[in-house]
Amino acid sequence: MKRILFVSSVNLFKTGGGGQATLAYLDSIIDIYGRDNVDVMIPSECDIPKDYQNINYVRIDKRNRYIKYFYYFQGILSRFTIPIIKYISTHRKEYSICIINGGVVAGKSIRKINKNGVKTVVIHHNHEFEYHLDNKSLESLKGHFMYYIKKTEGAAYLNSDLNLFLTKQDMETFRYVYGNPRGLNYLLGCYDMKYAQSIKLSQSTKEYSLAISGTMSNYQTTVGVQDFYNRYFRISKRLIPDLKILITGRAPSEQILRIKTENPSIFNIIPNPKDILSIVQRGNIYLCPTNIGGGLKLRVMDGLKCGMPILVHKISARGYDYFYDKPYFRVYEDEKSFESGLSDLLFYLNNNNNIRYMIQNDYYNYFGFINGTKRMQDAFSILNII
Repeated sequence: MKRILFVSSVNLFKTGGGGQATLAYLDSIIDIYGRDNVDVMIPSECDIPKDYQNINYVRIDKRNRYIKYFYYFQGILSRFTIPIIKYISTHRKEYSICIINGGVVAGKSIRKINKNGVKTVVIHHNHEFEYHLDNKSLESLKGHFMYYIKKTEGAAYLNSDLNLFLTKQDMETFRYVYGNPRGLNYLLGCYDMKYAQSIKLSQSTKEYSLAISGTMSNYQTTVGVQDFYNRYFRISKRLIPDLKILITGRAPSEQILRIKTENPSIFNIIPNPKDILSIVQRGNIYLCPTNIGGGLKLRVMDGLKCGMPILVHKISARGYDYFYDKPYFRVYEDEKSFESGLSDLLFYLNNNNNIRYMIQNDYYNYFGFINGTKRMQDAFSILNII
């Protein structure tokens, strides 16, 4: 068998949802095919930790401002597009598969990769059209120009030999929006990195009723926290008279800081924690209020990993279908379902004192690296190159 080229446009080794998910997929590919058979294309700014230094990397430099604008108006949104085409054209005899994370990265290069006789796999971390529209990204000119994003994502999906999805909802959306691809679709889901640290559950008393975590400067995180504050905060105070809410994560936005300023006795913000999961565990119930964007929200995984009951907005519940019927997992989309969900979890906690290890065990049964790698291997067996 020839080699595998794994393309990651995100920094694999930097804290964040995209890097965390992509590194887990790379771990699986290395386990399936062997470290010596996998090359990795990465941003040049990646600092590679010791455990991953004995891999062959192809580094892609940032584009300067003028080159970036020049390519943008040609519909080439990613700095990886041209290098992928050139690299595969030069090394096509060495590779059997090219795996690309993200449809916008893959869309402009995928036909040329196919013409070089290399099979293509695209991992769709979300419906990028929806993500960029909701998050007012620069690539979409703050959501005002979505043409290139839809066109490139659609091209990646329609022309890939294998499309891998994190959520069933995204997979169904792609088929509805873009039609039937020439290749195959597979629900891969998300899972832990191979070297992810096992979480030791804290035995200390819970200080907070609700815990919220994430990158607090992100637009979708800020919008979600504001939505909770405007629509559901009053319900929470009524159901929990001594309500205390913990918010933790990187770089809290001014809007989030303002909420704490207005309610200093209820909200506490712990910015930029060194160990976010040890902080999250100080909460009794994990709340994910993110109500826009696509894909799977990894922060819900953090709550489950910490053995916490989950109250999650419908948008952020995508990809967690395995947990929908669990008594400690409740999904809301309006005031009525929020009140019902929070009441159920409070009642459940009062009547089940020793559930944290059960929740964590359920998490590892689905999101653990071994089971995730098995799903990845099943997906690649479809291409008959395992």
